[in-house]
Amino acid sequence: MLIFTTLPGLIGLFDKGVNLEQTIIPNQGVWRSAKNAGIFFVLFFPVGMLCSLNYAKGGFHEVISIGLAVGLLAGMAGGRGPVFAGLVLIQHFTLRVILWWRGYIPWNYARFLNYATERIFLRKVGGGYIFIHRMLLEHFAQTR
Repeated sequence: MLIFTTLPGLIGLFDKGVNLEQTIIPNQGVWRSAKNAGIFFVLFFPVGMLCSLNYAKGGFHEVISIGLAVGLLAGMAGGRGPVFAGLVLIQHFTLRVILWWRGYIPWNYARFLNYATERIFLRKVGGGYIFIHRMLLEHFAQTR
């Protein structure tokens, strides 16, 4: 447990000096978080299984369950970019589902933003978008 709790913190500490990469595509940070969470899950799933061999009295399914729990917790907590890569991924997906469910955004939001870029309402800057017209920005800021 000591290794599990200190390793993500050490990775985040040593990774502080690295420059942030620019986003080029939409959701680039979310995909990077998913990759980091997956890496931590793959690394810690077998560690959890090996550590549970001495304690698991219920058989192989208990070893698998403990390995899954440790792997999922490591995937939630670990990562290089955001330290809580899995948590960021779940929060992003939950927000997108809620906004889509209530009808505030289309499901494929990047396609909608690209459509608005083609119609010259927005300008694509790296992986993000900005309004071209100041009056349009102020109009949307005033409406709910």
